[in-house]
Amino acid sequence: MTRGLASLHPRVGARTFCALVRPLLLYPLLALSGCSSQLSLAEIARHDGFDGGFESPDELRRAERAYSISDLPVALELTARLRDRYPENMRVHRLYQDVRIAAGQESALLEEYENLYRQHSCPLHDTLFSRLQSNPDRGAALAQSAVEKDDRFVWGWYARGWWDYKRERIDQAVAAFDRALELQPDFGPVLRANAILLRSKNQPAAALAAIERAMGSLSRNTEDRVFLASLRLSLGGAEARGALVEFRRIVEARPDHVDAAKGLAAALLEEGSNPGGWREAKAIYERLRQEAPGDPSIDFNLGVVYEIYERNLEAALECYRRFLERATDAPVYLRVRVQWWIQDLESERLRRATSREASLPATTSAPAPDGK
Repeated sequence: MTRGLASLHPRVGARTFCALVRPLLLYPLLALSGCSSQLSLAEIARHDGFDGGFESPDELRRAERAYSISDLPVALELTARLRDRYPENMRVHRLYQDVRIAAGQESALLEEYENLYRQHSCPLHDTLFSRLQSNPDRGAALAQSAVEKDDRFVWGWYARGWWDYKRERIDQAVAAFDRALELQPDFGPVLRANAILLRSKNQPAAALAAIERAMGSLSRNTEDRVFLASLRLSLGGAEARGALVEFRRIVEARPDHVDAAKGLAAALLEEGSNPGGWREAKAIYERLRQEAPGDPSIDFNLGVVYEIYERNLEAALECYRRFLERATDAPVYLRVRVQWWIQDLESERLRRATSREASLPATTSAPAPDGK
């Protein structure tokens, strides 16, 4: 699947805003309609807090880093090794699943986890197999099986709420999430889910309160901080400033964190109080293009900066064309839209060239000498 499309920035005029948060499994987060874009719970809950039980957490961070910059061969190797070493760790399994899906290995992954589900009658593998389902009813049934086997398995309740949300059974989703928080009050995915539910209901004040609550519980986890700052940025207005401050703090502490850097660049463009902020955003995107050359959202966003802010049509065209080359499985409507932008820029480039030619002084050929 194309990674990074969840961080496409708004483009002036009829451009699309997409939240910064990464897609979950096969659901690309490509929200529409400006800063009030609706966020889908089913598309945001990739990251979870550090589960513990690791002798060498740095290896997990290296795997997450490789995934974030689309270095899939390294990410595949590291996550496979981690999964074998920590077979009961949910965070490892979830990252392993995401990496294999990004590498186009969905069918083999589904078969692998179906075998594990049949071999191990336990809540963990019910939930992990549930996560890979495309049928919401099947996913909900597997999640229900997990909590029936262990009423205190917090991930099972989270999965059950996730699928109830997917099936638009909001009351049941809230009940499942509440049960998860009874078991673990600081459970990151559910705290984020509550904020997303409120955001999707267009209740910005309540969503902000949920974000503040989640930040208090999750402030030590970088991935959660990035997620929540991204959600705050999606609220727009004064909250964009708060998101900018938070992203800058994260980047200062973790300058190698790709998602945080992308969030900072987007916040610089969205917040707007600093007229020169786009120059800093441009520098960030240009650096990220070198560090994560496989991320098409960086080409997209850099193209926006070149076109709208710098008016560098040639550079913008190059970025948009590269986006189309790399975002091969992006939604058709988005690819068509970018193709329109390319046509617009090519037409403008032609108009500029024609205007320059017309402005040149007319020249006349010298008369030929007599007799020749």
